[in-house]
Amino acid sequence: MNLWFSFLSAAYISAIFLFADSPVVSGLSTFNPLSLLHIPLYGTLTILLIFAFVPFSFSHFIRILGRNVLSSSNDRNDLNDSDPINTLNTKSRFFIAGVVGLIVSIADEYHQSFIPTREASVTDVLLDLFGIGLGILLVSKFLKWSSPTP
Repeated sequence: MNLWFSFLSAAYISAIFLFADSPVVSGLSTFNPLSLLHIPLYGTLTILLIFAFVPFSFSHFIRILGRNVLSSSNDRNDLNDSDPINTLNTKSRFFIAGVVGLIVSIADEYHQSFIPTREASVTDVLLDLFGIGLGILLVSKFLKWSSPTP
């Protein structure tokens, strides 16, 4: 488990709950009538959660950026040599990150039901779920791009 991304995820989740009653959030609602900001909000949360759960090395990422991705070199490694990205273990970590994101989404909507200036909505949870799916898809594509080709 990556402690840095775990801390960022916890701080992000805390901010979601703490700023739910913020005047800034209330002011954003005039620019966000369809609640579409839920998509990037929960997409970002999911990305943070995935990097908290999936072993990730920044030095590996820098090596990927520093070389030609289209090369046919056989020295390309997975994100973590002891835990290849294509294993079932990593897929289950993606699933867990998505479930945690969904639980936070439902808990946030429940929390908003007690705030006088906010209201809970099933539509918001569905938008959050869409953002969670996009976050998983983006990280999955990134990891496949950075993984070695067979």
